[in-house]
Amino acid sequence: EEDEEELFKMRAKLFRFASENDPPEW
Repeated sequence: EEDEEELFKMRAKLFRFASENDPPEW
């Protein structure tokens, strides 16, 4: 849903920022 999408986007951004050395698998 919209909330899930927003959370996923925010989480992905934070995860990417935290794991700059390791790129996301998705």
